[in-house]
Amino acid sequence: MSRENINILTDADFLLENFIKGDPDSFEKIYKSFYPYLYNYGCQFGIDKSDVDDSIQEVFLDLWDSRNHLNINALKPYIFRCLRNKISRNIFRSLNEKKKEEKYIREEFKIYYSSGTEEVEQNRSDLERRVVDQIEQLSPKQREIIFLIKNDTCFHVTYVTWLFKA
Repeated sequence: MSRENINILTDADFLLENFIKGDPDSFEKIYKSFYPYLYNYGCQFGIDKSDVDDSIQEVFLDLWDSRNHLNINALKPYIFRCLRNKISRNIFRSLNEKKKEEKYIREEFKIYYSSGTEEVEQNRSDLERRVVDQIEQLSPKQREIIFLIKNDTCFHVTYVTWLFKA
C-alpha cells in the first residue's frame, strides 16, 4: 500500500482496488475499519450480538473468496448490503427451522388411544399438552435425540455421546 493514514470513509475505493489486486493488508484494513460500523448496523436487526459478529465474519469470508471476480462500484454500500442480506437469510433460515421444530412437536408426538370416550379424550389432550410443554423445554440437542430415537434414524450411543459433548 502506498498511502499512510488512510481514512476508510474517503479512501475505501483505494483499499478495495488494492484488495482486488491481492493485497491482504488492504483487506485487513477494510475489515478493521468497517467492523465497528457493520456491528452497530447489524445490532439494529434485533438479533443476538454473537450472530451479528458471525454474520460480519461470513460477509468478509465471502468477500475474500470472491475477490478475483468482484465488480463493485462503491465498497461502503456494497458491504452494508451484503451484511443486511446475510442477516436476513440467517433470520429466514432460523424462522424456517423454528417452524419445522414446532410442526415436528405438533405432528410427531401425537398420542393415540383406542377408546373414544370424553374422559379419555380429555386425558389425552392434557397428556399431549404436558408432553409438548416438556419437549419445548429441552435443548435442541435433546430434541434431536428424541427425534432420532423415535424415527430410528442413524441412532447409536456414539452419536448421542458426540451430541452432548459438542
